[in-house]
Amino acid sequence: MKVASSLRKAAPRKAHRERSQLASRQHLGLLEKKKDYTLRATDFKEKQKKLKRMKEKAAFKNADEFYFGMINAKTDRGIHKKEAENRLKKFSAEEMALLRTQDKNYINYQRSVNLKKIERLQATKHIPEINEDEDVEEEEEDEEEEIESKPSDPTKGKHTIFVESEKEVETFDPVEHFGTTPDMLKQKYNRLRAEQVAEKPRVVPGQGKLLKKLAKQRDQARRELKSREDREKKLRKVQMEMDLQRQIQNNKGAPPMKLGKDGRGLMVYKWKAERKR
Repeated sequence: MKVASSLRKAAPRKAHRERSQLASRQHLGLLEKKKDYTLRATDFKEKQKKLKRMKEKAAFKNADEFYFGMINAKTDRGIHKKEAENRLKKFSAEEMALLRTQDKNYINYQRSVNLKKIERLQATKHIPEINEDEDVEEEEEDEEEEIESKPSDPTKGKHTIFVESEKEVETFDPVEHFGTTPDMLKQKYNRLRAEQVAEKPRVVPGQGKLLKKLAKQRDQARRELKSREDREKKLRKVQMEMDLQRQIQNNKGAPPMKLGKDGRGLMVYKWKAERKR
């Protein structure tokens, strides 16, 4: 007679209990299992390997070995410490505040220099594009593809044009409004008019090299501007962190409570509300 699987599974089964420590050996702790032995054996082998490496390093050590860091190094209860680690502990609170002020002034100076360079690059970034002849275009095809493949400037400008009625909005033609061609409409600066585009410039010898040089200079200016903008963000973050630490240091009341970090990665604090006199 066959028994259904559901009934067979519902039947009571023997409980396989884990073997415990004998009552006479309770003072020795829990009974060690296979997984406990594995962890203990692995730890023991790692320690033996580390001791072996240390013994080999001590055996092959050069007695005449010298580094200049040994001059300012000392041993504190068997731990090597350098003098530079305890250098800041010698200054008082007033001296540390003066050092932080000097650091802040240096950051402000670096920010001002960097901002001036960013303004100069932004002023000279827009190099006018030159219309090339078909032969020149074939000569510089690789260079143009490399420039076009790079991402455009993340700052997108808008040009708003006001009209009198909704009908003019529906029939508005930007090509006719600006008096240019559809190709030149995509250009945001130095946009040529239709009559200027019709007057094709004469190709002079060596124009291909000149265009390559201009494209290279334009690409270098864009890369430098991007790096300067990244540097400005980092300097601004350091400046804000220093201002925050200065406020915490000058705080004479209860220490502020940490709330987390903001979008820049800086710690956000909450000060206790004080009633102003």
